Amino acid sequence: MYYRIFDEVLASDVLLPQLDELSGTPTATIHLNEGSASDPEDALALVHEWDGLASYRTPSGYLLDFEEGLRADLQPSKGKIVCEKAQDLDEVRFQHLISDQVIPRLIGHLGGLVLHAAAVSLQGEVLVLVGESGVGKSTLSSWLVVEKSASLIGDDAIRIVTSGDRFNVFGSYPGLRVCEDSYEWIAAGRQGQHQPPVVAADKYKVKPMHIATDGELSRMCILEQAATTETVNIGASDVVNVLSQVFVLDPGDTEGAQRRMEVVDAMSRQGLLLGVKVEHDYARIPDLMQAIGV
Repeated sequence: MYYRIFDEVLASDVLLPQLDELSGTPTATIHLNEGSASDPEDALALVHEWDGLASYRTPSGYLLDFEEGLRADLQPSKGKIVCEKAQDLDEVRFQHLISDQVIPRLIGHLGGLVLHAAAVSLQGEVLVLVGESGVGKSTLSSWLVVEKSASLIGDDAIRIVTSGDRFNVFGSYPGLRVCEDSYEWIAAGRQGQHQPPVVAADKYKVKPMHIATDGELSRMCILEQAATTETVNIGASDVVNVLSQVFVLDPGDTEGAQRRMEVVDAMSRQGLLLGVKVEHDYARIPDLMQAIGV
């Protein structure tokens, strides 16, 4: 099977129904197979630990070890992934970890800026929303999809690739992952699919009617939870907040970190970054969008 993820072509023997399947036999840049993965005890070194995930260096590249029961060997130089899942790992959760964690980390290592973010296209402009989990990225993109008929580029992982002085935005796949209250709100609106949604990681997955695969960045909003809704000037801490949301295999890779910093700094110099304080209140979303300029 062949799928599109970001601006790459994935050849996979793992079923990933959330991704856009491609017809024919396109030239693949990423190859995913299910098989036997490495044992962490045989790894060269522990690289980094996140909540529920550890990254190791191996002779051929990296090993990602998820506590939930998934191991993935990655060979960045070959664009190759071999994954092994535990028998008790739910298939939907397995698919989510592959498409929303493993592949974004590999592609983030290869180049460009891969962020835990949402992106929509509205009247020819592309808006990217980035921030900590739970700050409201999916809620705000859902509001734009339902209330403004925006086209969703992506909700979980976004890749930004520079082209001269332009920044091209690609989504991993065009689907929303939202909490139950947001899903009910979407289902009551004009855009969401009115069918039982897939539930993964305690969130509902729904594919809007209006989608887009990519676009040129118009503005990136760096979201921060607050008691008031307002836009603020960008400071050094906001740039750090963007970089804290990247998908990486090795946070200690100084060359990769420098490359990502240069991309964010270039966006800042062009005035594309906007700090946004967000209230967790649906009723205030129109005020927030007016402050952003939507």
